[in-house]
Amino acid sequence: EAIVIDPGDDISQVVALLEKHQLTVKQIAITHAHIDHVSGLVDPEGKAYFPNADIVMHTAEAGFWLNAENEAKASDKSGFVTARTALAPYEGRITTLADGAEGAPGVSCVHLPGHTPGTISSVFQVKDNGTTHTVALWGGAGLNADKASVENYIKAAQRFSGIAKQAGADIILANHTDWDGSKVNLPALAK
Repeated sequence: EAIVIDPGDDISQVVALLEKHQLTVKQIAITHAHIDHVSGLVDPEGKAYFPNADIVMHTAEAGFWLNAENEAKASDKSGFVTARTALAPYEGRITTLADGAEGAPGVSCVHLPGHTPGTISSVFQVKDNGTTHTVALWGGAGLNADKASVENYIKAAQRFSGIAKQAGADIILANHTDWDGSKVNLPALAK
């Protein structure tokens, strides 16, 4: 079984990796509901790529993007349409989490608004050849133009830095691997 985080633009690579390792997706964690994080939830016909998987996301994220009043007030409705379309096939299987809740056993949900109202980051452990590592996954890379969002983003980054340090994280990841260079650096480190 596997947990997939933010199945977005690279869904074909995700599916290939799952098939290669003969893994079934049990759960999908959404750090935030932007198109590049949720577009891989559905195929071009709008059907669930992972029909047996449950979705976890922060309560504020679902409450923002799936709220008709928020959409009606927005000048650009595309983000709302994307989130609603991507999540629709999973109706009844979406669990919303509060700050500090476990999205899966041993995977903490840290609410860090700023990039979006319900962005989450996580801390969890992985094993590599018998060695346990603590991973801190930053869930929302990118600043919005308004002052309140920037201030929230800065507070979120400072808070998560402290959480990662306290947890003893020895692996720091972000969900935009093109932006932080990890798409190139991580395979090089694995050699």
